[in-house]
Amino acid sequence: EWEYLEEATKIEGRAHSDPAHSSIDNKQVNNQSVLGSFMHFLVTTAYLIRSEYIQLRMLMCEDSVVSGSQQEEILSMGQGLLAKDYVVYEDQLQFFALLARLDVRTSLDRLYENLCSRCNAFQEELSNAESNNSSSNQHTVDLLHEQMQWIIMMIGFTLCDSGTSERVLIPKPILDYSASCQVTEQNLAVQCIMAMLKTLEFELSSSRSSSNAAYGSPLLVETLFWALRRIGPVYILPDLSDYHRISQSIIVAFGSASDGGNGEVVIRGIVDLIKQTFDIWSAEEDVLQMCVSLMLALGQRASIAQK
Repeated sequence: EWEYLEEATKIEGRAHSDPAHSSIDNKQVNNQSVLGSFMHFLVTTAYLIRSEYIQLRMLMCEDSVVSGSQQEEILSMGQGLLAKDYVVYEDQLQFFALLARLDVRTSLDRLYENLCSRCNAFQEELSNAESNNSSSNQHTVDLLHEQMQWIIMMIGFTLCDSGTSERVLIPKPILDYSASCQVTEQNLAVQCIMAMLKTLEFELSSSRSSSNAAYGSPLLVETLFWALRRIGPVYILPDLSDYHRISQSIIVAFGSASDGGNGEVVIRGIVDLIKQTFDIWSAEEDVLQMCVSLMLALGQRASIAQK
């Protein structure tokens, strides 16, 4: 239906620009104009809903930290899968992803900026505490962790779907958007994944420090590995035969070395992060189980398992 609307808009554009189409029935043109307006309405409305949802979730994170429910959630990590936000709020996040894919560039840009800004704020908080030889503001750290967790879940649902019976592929809206990106640095889908890897790397390195160990978040680490579990098997070393067309920016970032990609480097980096996690969070069963789940998911792809 969405492709039909897009095609209708293209026909309308040709009718206005090409004199050869001036004989098109006025009623048909009017109908196509209505469809074009409806498309604009959908994209605009989706943007408003996404913006409000992100803002609402960030505010709810503040309320969660103030009320202390975040600590209760961390303590309940061992209660099983049903306690996880990406399960409890799956319907909301799937709907968010559906709306986000109507305008991939704007959606990913918002999520990328939100993740980077909060990760930078977290780094500054720890850096200032070290330079002043004082303790960090626990409320600020907890809030940043909670907000980053939700942003990561939104990114995870937006970039790919879940699936068990069939191998999941990169969604068509993401492929179409990526095709418009000339270089990897312009592709926000790639940059979001790289930002998550950098966030995980910093979270683990800061948790290893004796002065900052108390500010680590096993829940955030688990959520980051959940996102990699969802995204990794889809984007890393993609089988080019599965796609009619795939962006060169994705191939460069995650493709095989034979195709000029850095997929093997990404795999080695993820394995190294998993090793660090087993060393740092050896007492957190849920975190370790998610690491194992990620390894198993990657291993199911023959091209990845060989590396």
